[in-house]
Amino acid sequence: MGMQASVSVPRFHHQWLPDVIYCEEGAFKEALRAKLSAWGYTLQNRGSIGRVDAILRRPDGQLEGGATHVAMIPRQGFERLFKNQHQAPEKMKKPFIRKPSDF
Repeated sequence: MGMQASVSVPRFHHQWLPDVIYCEEGAFKEALRAKLSAWGYTLQNRGSIGRVDAILRRPDGQLEGGATHVAMIPRQGFERLFKNQHQAPEKMKKPFIRKPSDF
């Protein structure tokens, strides 16, 4: 799985108190939701749990980036990486990859 695919996967959050599993839409299949409910867990749907900007250093030394959609808004530093070629993740045809020498 590439970095963009990894950060695009729906997320969930659980902690001791409140004892609720917060889920983004699509985080769990219906069968798993039913099983968790049967085990006594409380599940609550919610919007985006957070923004993720991630960089993976691949075994060949190249850097592969991924970002959630909200993170695609141009910010200081972000413009420099994309050289004013801003694209939303759903429009990206291949992963954004840079070599360390590009910096």
